[in-house]
Amino acid sequence: MARRDVHGVLLFAAVGIAYAIGSQLAYTWFGADGVSASFFPAAGVTLAALVLTARRQWWIVLLAAGLVEFTLDLWHDLSPAESAGYVLANLTQPLVGVLLLGAAASHLDIGRTRDLARFIAFGVIVAPAIGGVIGATTFTLDGGEGWMRFAGQWWVGDGLGVLVVGGAILSLQWNSARRATTRRVTEGLFLTVVGLLSAVAVLRVDWFALVYVPLALLVIMAFRVGTTGVALMGAALAFVVAESTAEGHTFWESLAVEPKTGLVYLQLGMGIVVGTTLALAAEIAQRESAAAALGRSEEERRAATERVALFDAERAARERAELLERNASRLVDANSVQEVAESTIADIALLDTELAIFGVVQGDIVRVAAAAGAAAPSIHDYERFDLTRETVIATAVRTGSFVVASSREELDRRFPDAALLSEHTSSESIVGAPLRAGDGRIVGVLVVTSRERDWIDDHRRQLVEAVATQAGVALERALLQEQALTVSANAQFLVELGDALEQETTVRGRAGRLVELLVSEGRAAHATVDIDAPPGTAVQLEAGSAHEVLRSATAPLRARGRTLGSLTLQLSSGAAEKLNASHLRDIAERSAIAIDNAALYERERDVSHSLQLGLLGEHPRNLGSALATAYLPGTALLEVGGDWHDAFELPGDRVALVVGDVVGHGLEAAMAMGQLRGAVRALAPIGAPVDLLRNLDVFVESVPEARMATIAYAELTPSTGRLRYAAAGHPPPIVSGEDGQARFLWGGRSSPLGSAAARDRVQTEDVLAAGELLLLYTDGLIERRSDGLDVMLDQLLRASARQAGESSAEAVEHILDAMLGGEAQADDVCVLAFHRVAARGFRRQLAATPREIADLRHALADWLAERAVDGVLGRDLVLAVSEAAANAAEHAYGFDGAGIVDVEVDLDAESTLRASIADYGAWRQPRATSDRGRGTLIMRALMADVSIESGPDGTIVRMTLPTVERIPT
Repeated sequence: MARRDVHGVLLFAAVGIAYAIGSQLAYTWFGADGVSASFFPAAGVTLAALVLTARRQWWIVLLAAGLVEFTLDLWHDLSPAESAGYVLANLTQPLVGVLLLGAAASHLDIGRTRDLARFIAFGVIVAPAIGGVIGATTFTLDGGEGWMRFAGQWWVGDGLGVLVVGGAILSLQWNSARRATTRRVTEGLFLTVVGLLSAVAVLRVDWFALVYVPLALLVIMAFRVGTTGVALMGAALAFVVAESTAEGHTFWESLAVEPKTGLVYLQLGMGIVVGTTLALAAEIAQRESAAAALGRSEEERRAATERVALFDAERAARERAELLERNASRLVDANSVQEVAESTIADIALLDTELAIFGVVQGDIVRVAAAAGAAAPSIHDYERFDLTRETVIATAVRTGSFVVASSREELDRRFPDAALLSEHTSSESIVGAPLRAGDGRIVGVLVVTSRERDWIDDHRRQLVEAVATQAGVALERALLQEQALTVSANAQFLVELGDALEQETTVRGRAGRLVELLVSEGRAAHATVDIDAPPGTAVQLEAGSAHEVLRSATAPLRARGRTLGSLTLQLSSGAAEKLNASHLRDIAERSAIAIDNAALYERERDVSHSLQLGLLGEHPRNLGSALATAYLPGTALLEVGGDWHDAFELPGDRVALVVGDVVGHGLEAAMAMGQLRGAVRALAPIGAPVDLLRNLDVFVESVPEARMATIAYAELTPSTGRLRYAAAGHPPPIVSGEDGQARFLWGGRSSPLGSAAARDRVQTEDVLAAGELLLLYTDGLIERRSDGLDVMLDQLLRASARQAGESSAEAVEHILDAMLGGEAQADDVCVLAFHRVAARGFRRQLAATPREIADLRHALADWLAERAVDGVLGRDLVLAVSEAAANAAEHAYGFDGAGIVDVEVDLDAESTLRASIADYGAWRQPRATSDRGRGTLIMRALMADVSIESGPDGTIVRMTLPTVERIPT
């Protein structure tokens, strides 16, 4: 066998065996069929073999890797088609990488910074990405899901394998700056063994204090041994850490990190650590190479200067490594945010700084956790920095980038809001470094200042960035620990809050206990609760002091689908740390339920239960079928009670409609109901609804049993539909039309009779259109223990929708069936309905303007013509009615366009025209020089009968005009 053939066989065997070992390790550790893993060493074997062999022998390398890949895939129960796809991916990947590397450089030496960058870019990043695309496509075509996840996993796993395995192999072939010596080999072996033992101690023995030792040893390896030592030690560490992570050791569990997340940390951590230390070693090697070249030059002075610079750089790097190691050791022992901040500030202050600040991001501010230096007391006076301002701190957090100002002029120009530093320091240079968590979030900021201009050089920048990286990881861990403690404390507080609220039985008592506990337990500096449920029972209580408030927070108090009020907290800096949005929401929800339970109890206690039918009396017969009532006694108590209804006539063709509810049961409640009913009949004719309620407030002072009674009172003019109403603590009336639409009358609402807020009586006006029905009822119709009041009100509104032609009695029957379903109810139910029957005559409501008067003339003339009333008779009526309407618009409202004038004209069965013109204003006295006032004379001259009724609520003009002969209607 020829020598060349022997070499080819050995190459084939070496590549095949190495590839098989790497692929099988990935499968054993991560359950991957040589296809995808968080660490795939075989990828580094293939690329390194192609780089190290001549191009004419590449087919041997690719054949060996392909056969092993295909065989292992079939062995791991993959289909032949899928195995072929993965073979294509695993061969294309290294081939693309070596071609790109060959195009960029004919001789690859990862000991040189430029070649190392090419190796990472093409071999570690680009080539695995291409392999990931092919592998993910194969996976998807074979029925798998998650193309992007699979491609990303492939990319990261193969990239890490190329970096640590391929880098280690290539580092043994070339080293441009350092040659292997016995001393360096010994040092390298010693550092590697110590690093591996430290990693094993951390991952297997749980000696977490040694977690940063391997990192420090890699840095030392970079200085003492070079690229080869770093690559070999990095590869060894990668294998140890990968094996420990895959075997499920307790390191990640002790950090409360899930295994999948631990794999992500493994990938990123190993990649960053090995890549960074390789770059450091390459840089050191090149500097030493440059120093050696200068030493051989003829310019001894320049050579000496370079040696001094290299010595200083090495010393600075050594100092940086020592500082990082010391800082890492301190951070391992730090268990709180404060300890992390103080440890970091203590180490960074050794860099001859004037001021060092450690800030923690909290929402839209940065809180100062620690500061060191001459100006530190002034910094602590401020405690927090706004992220919306133009400062170094805010800019570093917002942008997530390293911020540098090398002079005072640059600081003042770029950061106009940095007045604090200008006032309290003489700094010429300032640096701001963001602190990142493991997932990339900005959790804090490190700020360093110096009196030295252009203080931040490459050495200090790298050092500050490295310290910031370590501090960010430690800060995230401390924040998670504090968050866990906060969650536990918040849960305990909610338990204590529930127990405290249960000790109170009233709305006011529970609201007061809520604000007191929030302040006493440090959840707020000042707390206010506003409650208005049920309506008319407003409660506002507060506790604490609003001084030194950091921010405020408000949450609605909602229970059973309705809003009871709101809870507003003023937070100091200490309270803001304890209270987040989720905790505030939990407090509001639990408090709202407790307060609503108290409100339900109070309502049930004050609601009356029955009414005796014999006490209700009779209603006017002339109302006929327009009026319908119903009373259903409750079954909870067999006593007479206080639910009642009434309807009676008022002067001026008005009708009074009323439903009331007296508190209590028994004979006393029934007597109070009878007295209150009589008082309503006596007082209603002498004033408006609001006057009635005020007079009833005075009346109930002499009838204590009637105090806190509720009443809904309506005053209706059936001819015009004018409706004035007021409700004292009573459910809102409902108006429903024949078109199936219904609405609540929410106006005119005030507290029950005789209550403390009785002075705030109001009334509201509305119009009941022809054909509409007005419904009054007591709360027994809508109160249910199983459903909230909002639900029952919505149900009542739907039940009130009427059909065309439905009478008052039919509407009442329909509503009772829909709401009660024929079942017995605990409370009494009282219902009154009035149906305004559509009029046969002319009806028009107009605004107080001359244009409306002109339109009235035309509309009335058309109506008369339709009824064959024309000629002189029709013109006389139109003139008389328009004069009366004009008088009302002018004297009652001054033609202001806002006043309302109602005009009605009817043709009765006796062929007599009857007209009424009504306004609701106060007439003005005519000017002495006015030549007006002839309107009344005209009306009296044209009409058979004219009457004018004036009062505090307006003026009504009534006129009649008999026709000569009977007019058909």
